Amino acid sequence: MDTSPTIPSPECIPSNSTKDNMLSSKNFTVLGSLMLALALAVGLPGNLLVVWAVLSQGRGRSGRIRRPATSTSVLLLHLALADSFTLLTSPVWIHFLVSRDWVFGSVACKLAHYICCLNMYASVFLISAMSVERLLAVIRPWFRRTRRRRWIRRAVLLGLWVLAAFAAIPAAYYRDVVQGKLHCWRICEPDHPNPDHAAFHHLTETLLGFLLPLGLLSACYWVVGRRVRTLRHPGKSRAGRLMVAVVVAFTALWLPYHFVNVAQVTAELGGNKHFQGLMEESRPLVTSLAFLSCSVNPVLYAFCGARLLHSARYNLVARLFDAAAAAAAEEEEGGRSGARRDTGSGPEVGLNRTVGNTKEAF
Repeated sequence: MDTSPTIPSPECIPSNSTKDNMLSSKNFTVLGSLMLALALAVGLPGNLLVVWAVLSQGRGRSGRIRRPATSTSVLLLHLALADSFTLLTSPVWIHFLVSRDWVFGSVACKLAHYICCLNMYASVFLISAMSVERLLAVIRPWFRRTRRRRWIRRAVLLGLWVLAAFAAIPAAYYRDVVQGKLHCWRICEPDHPNPDHAAFHHLTETLLGFLLPLGLLSACYWVVGRRVRTLRHPGKSRAGRLMVAVVVAFTALWLPYHFVNVAQVTAELGGNKHFQGLMEESRPLVTSLAFLSCSVNPVLYAFCGARLLHSARYNLVARLFDAAAAAAAEEEEGGRSGARRDTGSGPEVGLNRTVGNTKEAF
């Protein structure tokens, strides 16, 4: 594919075309570039530090790196890697927004978006998997002791990456370099044959990448939060704040992007070219905001304790959830044995003993 600069054709004259709208707002493109640069400068070192911390956790006495010890660590490692690969594509988008011209060709346009969307989907799916893993640790503590748990973990991780790979295909299929009519810019953007294809692309992206994960996050952390509130532990207030922060950050950073998706589909199906143009103008800004989620993830999921890097090097709240899981196990055992609370062996005592044994972790 020839990627050399093209000479504006005679057809490149002022018109009412909306093909230039993505780059029409200079303020949005400049602000989007700055946000991408900030995400890269803050997020990439943070995610690489998470990778180092998790791998150091699995380092043996001989210095050789072993597998991470816990499911939380494995998911956190994959999350940090997915966010890192997403952020590594930032220079390409910054160059595009600053120069207002896609100089890399059609193949690079499709490939860059596929890599970016693949890792963004993987990041969202891994965050969802972490919430489910914490939920299972609390309501099904016996699952943590099953011998087949490692194989299940591998199958789940493989399934998440395969699902992300398939979900990102429309991003590459519909993406192409389009020649603008008003300013003669070459723009790497979705080029749908008709509004029905645009609706399928954007609404599927919003459903898989936002609505379903957000519902899963909210449901899991609501159940886990109810369990954590039963613990008489000084760290439970921080656990509650973290769970709220996870959901709020995910919503705040991704909602504008998916709002633009839905609004653009509505405008295309309704034939409202003006509103469609406004949504296209805001796309660089909301996309850059979504990139910031890759920088926030290591803060929320790894750096939530003052003594994190001096202890287990993974999520502080995972330890509090472990206390809740152990308490649930005590309750199940107490129910099966028919122990009474006044004998000093019931679930109330088991809960207190679990919390007391985990205070050193904080």
